[in-house]
Amino acid sequence: MVLRAIANQKNLQLPLPKGVYGVDINITTSRSHKEFDLLDSVKAIVDAINREIVFNDAEIYSLKINLYFTNSGSRKRISIPSDSIDLRVYDLLTQNTILQFNSLTTYIVSKRKPMLSGGFDEENFYPHIELLHQPVGRLIYNDGFKVTAANEYVVKMHFKGAIQSKDLDNMAKTYLPILYGTQVVTSHKIVKLELSKEHAPNTTGSIDIRVDCNNVQP
Repeated sequence: MVLRAIANQKNLQLPLPKGVYGVDINITTSRSHKEFDLLDSVKAIVDAINREIVFNDAEIYSLKINLYFTNSGSRKRISIPSDSIDLRVYDLLTQNTILQFNSLTTYIVSKRKPMLSGGFDEENFYPHIELLHQPVGRLIYNDGFKVTAANEYVVKMHFKGAIQSKDLDNMAKTYLPILYGTQVVTSHKIVKLELSKEHAPNTTGSIDIRVDCNNVQP
């Protein structure tokens, strides 16, 4: 809604024309690490952009998210919104900003798993995704993929292949849980997430995953 209002002021027609876009998001919250899941919150924001701002979120080739925590001791009544969002949509090829807002006060509701009728759960509904996390996690761990224990992590994921129609947030949702198999990286410890994709037709797909400790040792 905020981006639509800004677009009207700039006489921009939405959704934006087909292109290659980047989205930068800064989130500041007074909630604790355990109360805030970065990926699920970002997915809710990206889903709001999809078809409203960008015609197809598969056109987002770069997605960078930073999460900042304020002093939880200063938190006011729970009914008062406790999150602030800075958001920038830009042309990835020229780096020119198209739409941007800063310090939007709100309360982010994370994207939730679907409630499926008939007794099915998500693991049974998407077996090709959920059931691969544990064995793949063991393989990369045995291959020398070690992560130092810390309180906060920066995760960078680069996807390459015939993935022009794939969404960054959904690919992260699929592959990020593999890191949880390391037993040290959890969803609530990730404070910075950088996702990017590179379309390379007629090639074997690949994923580059990098994990950095955010200079915060336990």
